[in-house]
Amino acid sequence: MSPKNLPILYANDSCPYVFRARIALAYAGIDVEHREVDLENKPPAMLRASPKGTVPILVLSGGTVIDESWEIIRWAVRQNDPEAWRGANDAALDLAEELANRNDSEFGEPSMYYKFSSDYPDRDRRQDRNDCEPFLDGLESRLATQAFMYGDALSAADVPVYPAVAGFAKIEPAWFADRFPNLDAWLKRVAASPHVQRVDFDHEPWRFEQTG
Repeated sequence: MSPKNLPILYANDSCPYVFRARIALAYAGIDVEHREVDLENKPPAMLRASPKGTVPILVLSGGTVIDESWEIIRWAVRQNDPEAWRGANDAALDLAEELANRNDSEFGEPSMYYKFSSDYPDRDRRQDRNDCEPFLDGLESRLATQAFMYGDALSAADVPVYPAVAGFAKIEPAWFADRFPNLDAWLKRVAASPHVQRVDFDHEPWRFEQTG
């Protein structure tokens, strides 16, 4: 496929939702035209594709737009699944959807306040951390008898939660490792995956004024 026919990915290197979409795209071997977006200066082409203006946005060569990270994960794994990330009868993919929904609804907001606590001086940082723990406890329990979210091999179920949990763990790593030892070990296993390691974070902003 020539570069002009590649799917276009509007992205931002700092966004965990972009990270998880890019892991799935890397796993499936899907090349994209990466357009790094300054979220304070969103390109018109991106807003035309998805007026809500959040990343990631994947524009397929035929014009179809996928503007939710979970939907990009599902689409990518269904295009090419060399290591059976979907699981038997799509069971791992179903679990991935469940964990994505829980991550986004239960964990995303309090973890954001905890991570960027210096920007919210009126909030109780410890309470924000406490509010993250029920979600993490569920993952910790899941990993008590298996290496990954769906059994003992990496699968689609690990992808939706890995970026956000990895970011959370970096804030107070010693506390996290003591409080969630199974998750701490899981993070290391996922980070060692070549599919995760292929995701780079050094993109220059897309110069859309010149490219149209």
